[in-house]
Amino acid sequence: MERIDKNKFKVMLRDESIDDLLTILAPRMPLHRLDPLMIRSRKENITNTELIESFDKLYKAGILITGENGQVAKGPNWDEPEFIKSGKYN
Repeated sequence: MERIDKNKFKVMLRDESIDDLLTILAPRMPLHRLDPLMIRSRKENITNTELIESFDKLYKAGILITGENGQVAKGPNWDEPEFIKSGKYN
């Protein structure tokens, strides 16, 4: 994912699915920063429970795995979400 404009990043956080956002952001950002960012930026109210459920789903699907030092890493089934492939926010 290339660097994107701050305003476009806010729109991405607001409009894209939680699963797609976690797929692209979780391997790049510490969880203690990702959690509040996702909760504050969404147009609908989401809870920590919903984030945990999304993480569980992505781990079970092999999209995310636990990497070195317990950090989130790309799993064997990881693929860029369509909004990244299409360059929607470039």
